[in-house]
Amino acid sequence: MNRSVDSVGGAREKVAFLGAGAVSEALVGGALAGGLDPGQVWVTARSREHVDALSASHGVRGTTDNAAAAAEAGIVVLAVPAAGVAQVLDEIAGRLRDGAVVVSLADGVPLAELEERLPEGVGAARACRA
Repeated sequence: MNRSVDSVGGAREKVAFLGAGAVSEALVGGALAGGLDPGQVWVTARSREHVDALSASHGVRGTTDNAAAAAEAGIVVLAVPAAGVAQVLDEIAGRLRDGAVVVSLADGVPLAELEERLPEGVGAARACRA
């Protein structure tokens, strides 16, 4: 059974995982195993070869363009190292949809910093160790 993530309004939402390291890949695998429709999932990586491998192995969409993936998604998971969060937020901020939620997995990046870098109408959350 394939499912899509529902937003508050009930619309089907795409999920973008920006950064395709081990943690992100495990989350993608778990989401797909839990029934998320692979057609609703975007992954990004710096290397085209890595993107192509992830797309082939999981059946998800892939790109090397963080902003393009974020523009498609209602939920954006930042799976990049803390040192890269600001740069990625700057890349995607102007392309995020109103009502999107950005979830950071990076330790050491306060919620206030995420909120400061995101446009009004975009939510922020942290999902990392305390």
